[in-house]
Amino acid sequence: MTKEEMEALGDVLVRQQASMESRYNAFKTLRDTGGYDAFVQIARALRDPSVLLSHECAFAIGQMGIPEALPLLLEVVCDESLNVILRHEAVVGLGAIGSNQEDVVAALRQYAKCEHPEVAETCEVALGRIEWLHDGRAQTETPPPSRFPNIDAAPSYNTEDVDALCSILVDNERPVFDRYRAMYQLRNIGTPEAVNALAKGMRDRAAASSLSHARCHSSGFKSKSILLRHEIATVLGQLRAEEAVEFIYERTSDLSEHGMVRHECCEALAAIGTDRCYDILREFSEDKDEVVRDSCVAGLGMDHICLCLSK
Repeated sequence: MTKEEMEALGDVLVRQQASMESRYNAFKTLRDTGGYDAFVQIARALRDPSVLLSHECAFAIGQMGIPEALPLLLEVVCDESLNVILRHEAVVGLGAIGSNQEDVVAALRQYAKCEHPEVAETCEVALGRIEWLHDGRAQTETPPPSRFPNIDAAPSYNTEDVDALCSILVDNERPVFDRYRAMYQLRNIGTPEAVNALAKGMRDRAAASSLSHARCHSSGFKSKSILLRHEIATVLGQLRAEEAVEFIYERTSDLSEHGMVRHECCEALAAIGTDRCYDILREFSEDKDEVVRDSCVAGLGMDHICLCLSK
């Protein structure tokens, strides 16, 4: 793709009058193309009024691993006037790039103590990954290979023991970085048992009273961590886990659930892509929460694209 073609896509991406579907498609094309010129265009929408688009741009920029993104992401993290979902995703971007330069680490430590758990916990995870990358563990530990292309927010534990991983996942007293590591490895295992352990994590607000896998399997739990709940939805979408659709629907339809979790559930449903998923997306396509509503519209747009390509 030429630089001019990327600029044209960037113009669509930031055009407020354009439909969400067309703007989102422009973003996806730029993201999938990659490279510095695509980064420049995606960065134009980093502070877009649409929380859905701006936070997707922050995530994509982090995944690109371009050092020039660091000051842009730092500015977003430190701007307390911005939506917490966007700031959370900017922190994710910093963690993905993995730089331990002084200003990055200082900002993450500062906001790991902030009043917004969506931001604070993400800073904890990002700091955990940066420390893991630079303290020697990345050379001595060997995370298992992953079939998923994204840079995970935390390295997976290298074990196939679903019971042990579930015990870590449900333990609200463990650092969220450790729980992320367990979650990603359950995703990597991907068996029905592992998917069930993940899906049950979407269900109940209270912490599990027992940390055994049997307890996790029978009664479920819902982590106190908004961050973990939203990332569980993400990995269920990555797995295309049809058996988890009704668990995801429960969280989507709970209007008391945090919008960050509900939005990620909508993205997971779009990724799973069954008829039932699209029915759910239609149900919430006029939701009062903007990021939930936009996620449904974008997901239904993906359905339209897939139908067109299959003809």
